[in-house]
Parts: sequence; C-alpha cells; structure tokens
Amino acid sequence: MIGARSARARLQPTAPEALEPAARAVHDDVVRTRAGVASVAAVTGPEGELIGPFAPMIASPQIGDPMQRVGTALREHARLPATAVETAILVVAQHWNAPYERYAHEAVARAKGVLDEPTMRRLRAGEPVSAPAPVAVACAFTRQLLAEHEVSDAVYAQAVAEFGDRGTVDLVLLIGYYVQLAVLLTAFRLDAPE
Repeated sequence: MIGARSARARLQPTAPEALEPAARAVHDDVVRTRAGVASVAAVTGPEGELIGPFAPMIASPQIGDPMQRVGTALREHARLPATAVETAILVVAQHWNAPYERYAHEAVARAKGVLDEPTMRRLRAGEPVSAPAPVAVACAFTRQLLAEHEVSDAVYAQAVAEFGDRGTVDLVLLIGYYVQLAVLLTAFRLDAPE
C-alpha cells in the first residue's frame, strides 16, 4: 500500500515536514487542488504524504509542479462531459495497468454518478462498451489512440461530432496527461491503497 512503506514501491512517500521548500509547495498545491478527489479517494497517506503519481512529482518539484498544474487546468477548463473524462482516464488506467489511476477515477466516477458499475467493469477488463455517445466515443478514441498510436478518420469524426474541435483537443490533452501519470505509477510501482 502506498502511504505505508511499501517494499514493492521504488519511490517511498515523504512526510510533508521532511520536504524541501519547493517540494512542500508542490505538496500543498496538490492537496489544495485535489480536494474533490480526496473526498472519495486517498491523495495522501496517514502522515500527510502524497501518494500515487504525486510522490514522483515532489521528488522533482521544478518539473512536477508544472505537470500537476496541467491536471488542474484540465479539470477546470476541458470542454468535455464528465462521462467522457472519466471514461478516457479509465481506459488509460486499463491500458497501462495503473491500479492507483483506476482506483481514484472509479471512485470519482461513482461519486459523480457518471459511470455505472457494469460500464466500469467492462472498461477495467478492456471489453467492448455499449453506452451513450460520450462514453462510447471517448472509449473508442482513447483505445484506438493507445493501441494503434493513431486515430482513424471515422473515430476522429465521431469525436469532433460529439465534442467539437476544442473538446477533441482537450480529449487528446487529457489522454496524454493521464498516460504521463500512468507511466509514473508503473515505473515507480505505485499501487492503489488497499
């Protein structure tokens, strides 16, 4: 479990009072800007240390801070319905086998009431999803981009029809950001809390 000292994790969390000032500033900003997520999924461990993808961000605060601010910008400004956002994130989590990302965003999806359990189960298993357009389009777009490293004209046209040009750009930015988080989670073996 992250938050506890994990033998599996390659990067152990650091208590806030032990952080250098630049890292502490990132810690405090993550805690402040992720309050909504923290209400349904752990962002900090028992000593207030950041867990999940945020631990590596404070290990390199000059890079980690701008990176975590991209997440804040996506949450505040992306022109996508919550169903599409959570679907894309869960597809990335499944593709990269990123348990923390899945844990946190299944909790967010449940709390917001944007995805039902059968849909989340199918997303988790990488199975076909039969759902309303925002979910189906976000799922198809994200899966195709991750698996094939491109998006067909047909799937791209569906995204633009559903989300508009700006929303489609935001979807690609969202996917890229959550791939970054999944890479951090995977490289440092940062699991979900038990």
